[in-house]
Amino acid sequence: MLTTIPLLAGAFAVITGSAVTRGVRRLLDIGARFPEGSYVLVLGMHPAIPIVLKELEHAGDAVVLVADVDPSTVPHQVHLIKGDPTSESVLARGRPEGASRVLIAAESDGDVLVTAVMVRQEAPAVPVTALVSSSRLIPALKDLGVLQVLSPDDLTGHTVAKGLEAPHAGEVLMHLVRSDGHRLVEHEVEADEPPRLLSTVRESRRELVLGVVRGSSVSLGVADGARLGDGGIRPSSSPRRSL
Repeated sequence: MLTTIPLLAGAFAVITGSAVTRGVRRLLDIGARFPEGSYVLVLGMHPAIPIVLKELEHAGDAVVLVADVDPSTVPHQVHLIKGDPTSESVLARGRPEGASRVLIAAESDGDVLVTAVMVRQEAPAVPVTALVSSSRLIPALKDLGVLQVLSPDDLTGHTVAKGLEAPHAGEVLMHLVRSDGHRLVEHEVEADEPPRLLSTVRESRRELVLGVVRGSSVSLGVADGARLGDGGIRPSSSPRRSL
């Protein structure tokens, strides 16, 4: 007892001290070092962002968050840059030019558009995804070269509608989205890839091949007769990826 109790007390002090230190660092906005290598840059704090951060953390992606939020509410694995992402100086601290992907998720569609313009100026070639409330903003963002524009309300509405069309469709979709055991991965396809049936591609890979991505459009090859590099999906100078 004379040796065990002090050892347990010491271990408890170390654990609680570490937790308190992390909390103090967050409260004082003392962030960790900027991630080295590949990272995802998230700009803004849309209501869906906490879930996005959790999923990215589970996938093992380094994340940099630029948002004017309470540091204590952000997972300690996320590198937080506290400030308004629509400010050029604050955005520059997020280093968009070095990000592998950028997610713009401001609270208003106007802020999304302003942030998208600045990101394109700082990082013209980085893939950008944006969350918007109104689908009317999608054409303007596409003109800016934003790779993907998503409306959470539209996604929810379409998911509910599909679930009503086929009662189990919504369950299948939610299982795919929420499952920790499944991931969607895009594989680069060579420009001179010969025409092949998607069924042949599926047989040569362990993963389930869903379709083909070209530019910002996705062609799902649900039928085995769909062809890669032929028919409606032809080789071109634009990058193509199998999904």
